[in-house]
Amino acid sequence: MSAPGRRTPPPRLPGELIVRLVEAHKRGNLHLPMFHADDVLPLLDGDEREIAAAAVLLDANRVFYPESLDGS
Repeated sequence: MSAPGRRTPPPRLPGELIVRLVEAHKRGNLHLPMFHADDVLPLLDGDEREIAAAAVLLDANRVFYPESLDGS
């Protein structure tokens, strides 16, 4: 059992898979799960598809930000 107040992070995924999942969501084929911030935020420096996918996830609050290891 995990410590109280700890959230389990989503699995890490490659950017191209994230883009394809968001595009499937936009077609109505998929409910958006949570995505790890370390995978989503770099998409903002990518091409149009990557930026659009990151924007959808950020707007929908589907980005998981891990707590820092030192508790701050």
